[in-house]
Amino acid sequence: MKSFKKTIAMFLSLLMLITVITGCGANQQSTATTASTTIATTAATTTAPPPPVNLNVLYNMGSFAPEGYNFNDNEYIDVIEKMANVELEFTVPAYSDYNNKLQLIMASADLPDIIQGFNSVDGVKYGDQGAFIDLKNYYDNSTNVKKRITAEMLEFTKSTSGKYYRIPQPTQIAPDNSLVNLTVLVRYDLIQKYNNGKYPESVDEWTAYLRMLRKELPNAALLSDRMLAGCAFRYVNEAVFYWFGVTPYKYRMENGNFISTFTTPEYKEAVKLLKVYYNEGILQKDFATMDTTKWVDAVWNKDTAVLSYDNIQVYSFMEQTMTKEGKSGYTYAVAPPLKTYPAVVKDIKYTMPINKPPVNDAGLYIANSSKNKDAAWKVIDALASDEFYNKIYIGQEGKEFTTKNSQKVINPDVYLAKDRMWLQSLGHIFGVGAPLWDIKRPLYEEQWGKERYKVANDSFYMSTQWSASRGFDLNSMIPLIQGVTEKVEESNLFISEASVKAVMGQISMDDFDKKVAEFKTRYGFISDAYTKFIQENKAALKAKGAIEVDW
Repeated sequence: MKSFKKTIAMFLSLLMLITVITGCGANQQSTATTASTTIATTAATTTAPPPPVNLNVLYNMGSFAPEGYNFNDNEYIDVIEKMANVELEFTVPAYSDYNNKLQLIMASADLPDIIQGFNSVDGVKYGDQGAFIDLKNYYDNSTNVKKRITAEMLEFTKSTSGKYYRIPQPTQIAPDNSLVNLTVLVRYDLIQKYNNGKYPESVDEWTAYLRMLRKELPNAALLSDRMLAGCAFRYVNEAVFYWFGVTPYKYRMENGNFISTFTTPEYKEAVKLLKVYYNEGILQKDFATMDTTKWVDAVWNKDTAVLSYDNIQVYSFMEQTMTKEGKSGYTYAVAPPLKTYPAVVKDIKYTMPINKPPVNDAGLYIANSSKNKDAAWKVIDALASDEFYNKIYIGQEGKEFTTKNSQKVINPDVYLAKDRMWLQSLGHIFGVGAPLWDIKRPLYEEQWGKERYKVANDSFYMSTQWSASRGFDLNSMIPLIQGVTEKVEESNLFISEASVKAVMGQISMDDFDKKVAEFKTRYGFISDAYTKFIQENKAALKAKGAIEVDW
C-alpha cells in the first residue's frame, strides 16, 4: 500500500510540473490568457497537500504481535497515516526483547519520534532528563484524546516536576465500567467436584481443601508461580498472602506510616503457611525458578487450583478454556473473602481486594529530539479517533459483524480469529483489550453454558463490591523519588531471597526474623520517603481515590 501511495505522490508531482512548464511556455498567448494560467497554476500549487512527514515509532505489542507481520504496510496503520499525513516506520521488537531494545535506544540517545511502552517511573526519569516533551498543551487542544483520557486520568501521570510526559493507557476497563482489582481466582470446577461447590471460608479450610486435592490429584501443580523481575510471589502464591492482608513487594498504611508488608507479622505467617505447603507438595517444588512457559503449562495441564490475578481475568481464563483442547470443562471464579481470618491479621480492611487506578504504567511519549513534534502528536490524536476505534474494534459489516434488529452481531470465527486479535494492542488509548469485554460478552453465555457463565460473571461483580471500601492502590501513586526509587528493585530481590529461603527451609524462621531486621536497616529509608510524600500530598492523593491515606 505504501508503494502505491508513493507512486501516486510521484504522479501528482509530475502532473504539477507539466502544468507549470505548459504555463511558462505559452509565450504567444494574450496577457489575459497568461494571467488566467498563472492564477490556475498558483491555485493548483497552493491546494496540493503537503508531502507526508516521515516518523519512526517504537511500539510494544506485548505478546500479541504476530510473527512476520508487516507493521509498516497494512490497512490499519494506513488509517493513522492518512489522518495524520505521515509515513510511519515501526520497530516492533519481540515481547521478550522489548526492554532490552528500549534500554539500548535510550542509552544511544538516538530516539524514535514516538515511543510506546516504558514503565511510568523510567518515563519520568528520562523525561526530567530532557528525553521527552511535556504533552499537556497538546492534550488541552485535542478533542479525540480528551474523549478517551479524562483530565482526572491524566493527573495520574503528572510528575513531581509538574510535567505530563505520557499519554497513559487506561486500565483495562471492566464490564459496565466496574473497577478492576487484584483478587484470588480459583478453579471452581475443582471446588464443585471435591468440595461440594462450597468455597473454603478460612485459611484452615483452604488448607484442608488443598490437602484433599493433593491426595485426589497426586500429579497436580496445585500452587505454582513464575519469577518475574526478581519477584517470586506474583501469580499464585500472592493469593496466600491476600488471606493475611499483605501483598508482597508492596507498602501499606499503618497509623500514618507507609510500611513494607515484608516487615509485618502477617507476612511472616503467610511465609510459614507456604513452607507447610512446600513441605507437603501442595506448592510446586520449583516455584521460585519457573519461567512463564512452565508456569502456563502448570495452569492449563496440571490443575493449578488457586491463582492471584485481576478480577477481570476471570473472563479471559474462561475464554481460553474454549480454545484449549480438553480444557472446556474448566470453570474459573473469583473467590469470596474469608469469613474467618487468622488471628494475626491486624484489620480485615487490609484483606479486601485493592482497586487499580484508572491508568496503568504504559505510555505514549514524544521524543524531545524529534524534528516533527506536531506531526507526532497528530499520530497520537489519530490513535484516539473514532475512525481508528471502529477500524480495529468494530470492523466491517458483512465480515466482522452483521446487523440484526439494529444491533451489531459479531462473527466470532472472523472477529476472534488469532490473526485479528492482535489489533487490540494498537488500542493503547482505548485500553487495549478493554472494549472487547462488552463486545464479546454476549457470546460467553452461549459458549460456556448458562451455569458456568453465571458462576464466573456473578463472582466478578461480587468482587467489585468487596473492593469498594479499599479505594485505589496507593502504591501506584508514589512517584519517582531520586535516591529512593532506584533501590526498590534491589529491595524486592532481598524480599524474594529471604522469603524463598524460608519457604524452602534453607533458613529458619528465626533467621527470617533477622532478615526482616536487616531489611529495616538497609531499606527503611524507602518507607520514610514514601510516608513523607504521602503526608505532604495527602489531600491530592485522597482526591485521586487513595482511601488508605487516612489509615
